[in-house]
Amino acid sequence: HPADLLAVAPTDHRSPADPREVLARLLDGSRFEEFEPAAGGGLCTGWGTIHGYRTAVVADRARPPGPAECARAARFVRLVADGPVPLVGLWSGGRPPTAGPAASTQHLMDVIARAPVPRLAVHLGPAPADGDRPRFQFSWPTSAGFRGAAPSYDAGQSDDDGTIDPRDTRTVLGLCLAV
Repeated sequence: HPADLLAVAPTDHRSPADPREVLARLLDGSRFEEFEPAAGGGLCTGWGTIHGYRTAVVADRARPPGPAECARAARFVRLVADGPVPLVGLWSGGRPPTAGPAASTQHLMDVIARAPVPRLAVHLGPAPADGDRPRFQFSWPTSAGFRGAAPSYDAGQSDDDGTIDPRDTRTVLGLCLAV
């Protein structure tokens, strides 16, 4: 149920949203077909439907993904790029801005940016801006902007299409997919 998204929405950067819990509330029938599920848990990749629209999903777990996880996600995005299925990114902030696994993460972000399919993104927590803007990009309110049931809409705080109430995420994505 969409209202259940409030239960899994992060209250601050220390309690990130679990992408599988979010997907269970966003996808039709909570059905998610994961791509290579045994290949690491830092990134969640696979297929589902939102309001009847088949989608591919890449979601992070609010921690920097390792090189193997980024390589698996890049294979998935390349596979998706061969077809007409839109790509939905659910970002909790796990992309590291500097050294270490940053090279593999940057490679993944480049592969996503070059994918010739419609791309949508929802930032579930504090996340750095992507180098390339998806067709639609939204943010959930953070702990500083979320007061109970009413989100704070801080235009100008980010380069996206708006801050959305977590309960509206499924509807908003469905409308965007219809476009």
